[in-house]
Amino acid sequence: MLVLLNWFYRLNLFILRIETKFSMICFNLCTRAHTYVYTYVLRMYYVCIYVHMYNSNIDIDK
Repeated sequence: MLVLLNWFYRLNLFILRIETKFSMICFNLCTRAHTYVYTYVLRMYYVCIYVHMYNSNIDIDK
């Protein structure tokens, strides 16, 4: 009985370790993707603002 409990405990630890590694990998990938998308959206936003200001400056010059 004690051997069975010990084996079960080790199996749970092993599964927990695999889940932790997998979740960390998934978390890293997800945050990297989110950061990439976020910077891309932010960059596009700044480009739109820059183009808009540039166009409005041209209109003022005319």
